[in-house]
Amino acid sequence: MEDSTRTFWNTLGGRLPPHLAHRGEEIARVVAHALERRVPPAEVEHIARELPEDLRYLVPRARTAAEEKRKGRGAEHWNDDQFLERVRSEAGLDDRREAEQATVSVFAAFRQILSDEESVHVMNQLPRGIRALWGATAQFPTREDLPPSAAP
Repeated sequence: MEDSTRTFWNTLGGRLPPHLAHRGEEIARVVAHALERRVPPAEVEHIARELPEDLRYLVPRARTAAEEKRKGRGAEHWNDDQFLERVRSEAGLDDRREAEQATVSVFAAFRQILSDEESVHVMNQLPRGIRALWGATAQFPTREDLPPSAAP
């Protein structure tokens, strides 16, 4: 496992609320899929190029991005409510708060391994509400915040 892959999973595991931590890979796939549908195909290619090989499965649309560009397909035009509802529904999360926690956690993991330039570029491709999620830090207790007896 590459160092950046380990950084991604460690960041995600450290930021997800404890009751969602065991679903990290599933949540990462759902949030990444929503992100790749929300940004233009060219941006999906840029993200994939910066990911280590063993994380590229999170953005499978990168393989078809050139074809999508050629056919004139762009990004889905979801606002933050629509984005979070998609994450909530596809990941089977209880409510918007859990979807927001999951999204912020996955976005933080991506920011840890993407270059600063690419991270800013992704952020600039997003509408205001989703952009705020991309740049957010965890606003909920992480495992490190819990007393040892409460940690999973």
